[in-house]
Amino acid sequence: EGLMTGILDRHITCITSWKEKWIGFQPDSWITHHAFATLQLGTDSTLCLERYNFQLELARGLASDVQVMMTQRTTGDARGPHIVEDQTQEVHSDITARQLLEWLDGPAGMKWKAYDLATANCQHFVGDLLDFLKNPSNLTPVLPTSVEEAVLATKRDGMLLKHLEEDLRRNLQVVHAAVTQDRRAWQYVPHIVQSQRNFVYNLVKDDIQSLAFVDLKSDPAFVRGIVKYNGLAL
Repeated sequence: EGLMTGILDRHITCITSWKEKWIGFQPDSWITHHAFATLQLGTDSTLCLERYNFQLELARGLASDVQVMMTQRTTGDARGPHIVEDQTQEVHSDITARQLLEWLDGPAGMKWKAYDLATANCQHFVGDLLDFLKNPSNLTPVLPTSVEEAVLATKRDGMLLKHLEEDLRRNLQVVHAAVTQDRRAWQYVPHIVQSQRNFVYNLVKDDIQSLAFVDLKSDPAFVRGIVKYNGLAL
């Protein structure tokens, strides 16, 4: 949220989607283009949002910085020379920058949606963004659906484990990522996983404070093993 200091509660008033064409004479109907969007907040702030391969990029600037955003990405990499405006729409849903961040970064955020060239690319992202700004209440939350997505998501926010489907919460890779990022995630680890002594032991032995959240803390033999390894457990 540091990037958004001072504008979190400002409303998004306008969105412009852009096409970065591969070639200058490319017809608008062709799908071979990169898509990104600029969002206006009031009269003096602008955001640029885009999905670039496996990255989700967000930039903040002044209203006058739209020209810069049209020529280079957040990374500083130059865009191609064939940038055209796709469409501009006023936003009347009273969505704030804070709500936008929650949509991107929250437990049901777009950040966790894995990139897929056919179904979840830069153009789909801009379309989803437009839908969100038009009517945020109608959107279905996006949660990780594969182990790969869940591991990536829980490495950034361990408490996301609470919201995942049971089969993902039972997956040892996902659990490992979640509790390593945030020990409190142990509260949402199913008993069938928590009963695996060796797995739990290896994660807890060097993070004694995790004992407060695991089921095996009431198992004398397990606790003795932890104490033997790490006297701080006392």
